[in-house]
Amino acid sequence: MKRILFLTLILAIFLISSVNAANIDIITPKDDYLAKETFQAEIILNIDSLSKISTNNLKLINETNSIIPVQYFLEQLTNKHYFIYFNLPNIDQGIYKFQLDNIQYKLDNSLKIESPFKEFNIKKLNPGFDYLLENQNSDGSFNSISETALASLALKNIYPSQAKKSLNYLENNQDPLGCYPKGNCNIKDTSFALLSLHNFNKDTTKITNWLLGAQNNFDIGSWTLTLNSGSSCLVNNQNYQTSQSIDINVNTENLIISCDAETEITLKHSFLGNVKTIQQLQATEANITIDNSQCFGKNYKSECDYESTSLALYSLKQTGNTITTNYLQENPSDTKTLDQAFLNLLNNNQYSKDWLENNLITNQNAWSLSSVSISQTPDVYSTIFATLSLKDTEQYEKSIKYLEKQTTNNILNSALILHLFLADQQKEPIISIFPAFINKKGSFDLIIKNENNIPTLVKVNSPNFTNIPASFTLENTKVFSVNVPKTSKDFNIEIDYGNNSYSISVITGNLTQGSNGIKPLIQPPENSILILTKDLSEKTSLIATLLKEDEITDDLRIKNNWDFILNNIKIELTGNLAEIIELEKYNYNTIQPNEILKQKIIINKNKNSLGLFEGELIITTDELTLTSLPISLTFTEDESKVDTLEDNDKDEINETEEDNGPTEDDDKISPWIWLIPFFILVTIGIIIFIYSRGPKNNTFNKYIEGIKKK
Repeated sequence: MKRILFLTLILAIFLISSVNAANIDIITPKDDYLAKETFQAEIILNIDSLSKISTNNLKLINETNSIIPVQYFLEQLTNKHYFIYFNLPNIDQGIYKFQLDNIQYKLDNSLKIESPFKEFNIKKLNPGFDYLLENQNSDGSFNSISETALASLALKNIYPSQAKKSLNYLENNQDPLGCYPKGNCNIKDTSFALLSLHNFNKDTTKITNWLLGAQNNFDIGSWTLTLNSGSSCLVNNQNYQTSQSIDINVNTENLIISCDAETEITLKHSFLGNVKTIQQLQATEANITIDNSQCFGKNYKSECDYESTSLALYSLKQTGNTITTNYLQENPSDTKTLDQAFLNLLNNNQYSKDWLENNLITNQNAWSLSSVSISQTPDVYSTIFATLSLKDTEQYEKSIKYLEKQTTNNILNSALILHLFLADQQKEPIISIFPAFINKKGSFDLIIKNENNIPTLVKVNSPNFTNIPASFTLENTKVFSVNVPKTSKDFNIEIDYGNNSYSISVITGNLTQGSNGIKPLIQPPENSILILTKDLSEKTSLIATLLKEDEITDDLRIKNNWDFILNNIKIELTGNLAEIIELEKYNYNTIQPNEILKQKIIINKNKNSLGLFEGELIITTDELTLTSLPISLTFTEDESKVDTLEDNDKDEINETEEDNGPTEDDDKISPWIWLIPFFILVTIGIIIFIYSRGPKNNTFNKYIEGIKKK
């Protein structure tokens, strides 16, 4: 029995400890920052710290647990309430921690130490973009046509003017035949140039035709054999007498030539006006075989090259041309990463996909030039195309993280990575502020600084007496001198720019703790209230097709996902939803942290709706949170069109009639329920106390008998 009591006691203690609120709350206005922005954090202690928090307790930590030095600004509002801000350094993209280190307090006469932290994400433009700018020539070119073409694609969204310079260089240095580079055309440069011109919506007819004609394909274009001498020749056993020169149309891939004197023999290919000499020799006899393997060489109709073939086919496919991959399927090397990557990319080859997964350098999420049995040295160029070919796998994102760090060593690789994987990055305006919090100051200078010199429209919402304009263009730094009237109440200065914003709290009086505890100054995230499904996962939409007479009674559950109380919760219906949806309550006074409010929602109560009803169910609070649930309900008389609910909604709509509606006590899953473990613990404690006071009987039954005898 003692063992049972002991285990029950341990379980009860565990239950109590698992529902305690956090001892220290770290609140930030957002989870994503740009490097060089101003970081704001609010600290609320739910314990009595043995000493004041100082800047010595503050740490900024990167993913390798290294401490990053910054200058902290700390304001103590009360002995349990602090505000901290600092400018983020020019740090790399990644996950960082803002940590309170070594916070000491007493609990149950024991010394406790906590070091809580808040994780946040740094977003930053990949340094490869600036690396390309640093290596661009004044005429817009780079070291090669391939680099220039790919750099134009990489810079297109971030630095459009510099991308245009590279594009202009390509257009001004195109060979008259349409290929690249001028006077010395090759497949690789022409393929990448085709991608660039196509993406900038330029005419690519000539460059495409040159590339198609360059393929070792007998059926594309026409062939001519020229014999230049005064001799007699047999060509595939057909006699030709040449007084000077004769042109013979070729209709077969194999030519056997025999002349009675040395003759100049020339094989030419013609396609859409482009005429190219393929082979020329002086001989009396010759055997010529025209390559029809549908491959590409490094140059026009030269010996097959796997990489050149792959690049040409990739560029043609990306620009809307039909390709054949027979050569790639028949000739891959089983030890070369590039071969397997291109075969998977262009032919969705399962063996190649398995090969790539099997030859991944796991600890790098990269590939070498060859299989891992030959080399385990990462090769960026091979990894680029291996990653691109695995876009539908989990490995894709992992390898992109490796490639993101390889953009400042090689122009071609950098441009490929930026174009293929980071094209959605944007050069955002970055603004810092000082101070980011004002506590009981009659006057102050507000400094708003443009950190990356992109002229930025800034919008400000503040009291008129601050004399800060409602909007202005920020190019460098602006300083606003603010005088706070003695009669002013607390207020905020709201600053919006680009996709980012700041809220600067200006405290004019003493902060007091309300009945619900300390009220944070930082506003909660906009979507702090969640709408939940039956299994308590987040509900993001309600889409259904129902019969005209269907009446649905469902549960609407909303949860406070913030760490503090939200007030004056209002529920509204937009569009024409109010015509068919009825709620039991449209307003709640408060919702506690992690509390779930539940009520009935009735759809089509009159059982006589037809047509489309759509809009949003919107939930707002005094703390400026906003949650919306898109709803689209179609009512029909055609039974064949019913039951087109999304998976989440099927269970929700079907969960109905058993409950006749909540009572006043039922519409909340009350936090008081967590007191139950406390009463269990007290009860167990009483039993243990009585047991310890009773006689030392050998069994519980004897102990009970002992009590009865008393």
